[in-house]
Formats: sequence, structure tokens, C-alpha cells
Amino acid sequence: MFDDDAADSSPWAAWPVAPDQDQDGQLIGPALLTARPRIGEQFRPGRALDHLPGPCASPAIRQPAGTLLEPATEPEWLVRRLLARLVTLPCDPTAFRPWETTVDRARVSHDGRELRLCVSTDRGEVPAGVDVVEFGDRVEVRVRVGIDRQQPPQPIRIRKVPDTAHGRDARHGGVARRWWIGVALTRPLADRTVHDVGTRDRAAWWAARLAWWAARLAWQEAH
Repeated sequence: MFDDDAADSSPWAAWPVAPDQDQDGQLIGPALLTARPRIGEQFRPGRALDHLPGPCASPAIRQPAGTLLEPATEPEWLVRRLLARLVTLPCDPTAFRPWETTVDRARVSHDGRELRLCVSTDRGEVPAGVDVVEFGDRVEVRVRVGIDRQQPPQPIRIRKVPDTAHGRDARHGGVARRWWIGVALTRPLADRTVHDVGTRDRAAWWAARLAWWAARLAWQEAH
């Protein structure tokens, strides 16, 4: 909320964004706030704002959060992030115990010689490989993902979620991420159809995670 007596100084929601960080995870430069247009209209340079420690916290316990510098209607970090979603990345064949997954969507390059496959993963997972079989009337693709050995995922936490079905515990994992994988074709796609022959193998997903956690526990005990 804004630190003044104006009529629009009631609490409002904003999403902090960290476009640049150093090796220790500390912010480089000023922090960025993303807010709804109605709130963004009130972001005048030099205006001080306070931070509430929780969404339902009393305004009486608010803490100073800084001063607004200037609005950024088209920030460079947002443009870079949107463009990065179109960039294809190579697979990591060293990923731990890869399993099959399904393709969310596919695109084709302007010349028809490259397929761009989008897959979703949980935190700490990376594309591990893709198989492509070309036929006269179709192209079949199968994608595998695995656990990133360089950035292992954190264990899944179990938390109680109110109003869930049957009142059972709900699993809360990491942040989902989408990857674009580029696949070169031997000839242009033309009018051929693309078939995803992979399956979302949850049994292999759990097996890989249990094996990874067991390996991490064994390493910690040994060191």
C-alpha cells in the first residue's frame, strides 16, 4: 500500500519480479513490481509504498518497502522473457533416469524443415531426448524428460489444503516449466501430420524421483 493519506492508499496486490541476480541470489538494481492496470496508474515517481507481511495482515503493521522510481510499460526483461519462449533448446542426454512424457503443442519453422515441440516439466526436470520417425503421410515424435543432475529438484512437500476432495492431503511440488525442443526433419513437413506417440509415464516419474532421493540421502550420509 502507498505511504500517504490519499484516497487510493488502501492495500493492493503486486507481484515482485527479479530480472537480474548475482551468484548469491541478491537483486542487482531496483526491484520490479507488476500490478494490474488500475493500480499501475497510481505508480507515480517518488511515491513511497509500504509492504504488508501477509495478505490478511493489518495495515497497522506495515513495513517500509521503498520508493517508486518510474513506470515501465514495456520493460526489457518482459520482452526478453517472451522472446525466450520461442527459442528451442537442445536435450540433455545425461538427465537422470528419463521417462516418456506428452507434447503440449507443436510448431513448424517457416521453411517446414524444423519441428518445435513444447513439453511441460516440474522443477528440476529437463528434456532428455526426442525420437522422430518420418513417414510419407505423417511424422511420429516421442519425447523423454529426466531429472537435471546439475540442479536436482527439492523433495515434494505434503501440505493440508482446505476444501479439497474428501479432505485428503494434496501434494505440492515445484514450479512447472515449459521447454521448446527443436527437431530437424529430413524434408519439409508440407501436408504431413504430426503424431505424439509418447505417454505421460507417471510410474517412471515416481520411480526416478524415489531413486534420486535415495541417492541424495546416501550421498549426504557418506559425507
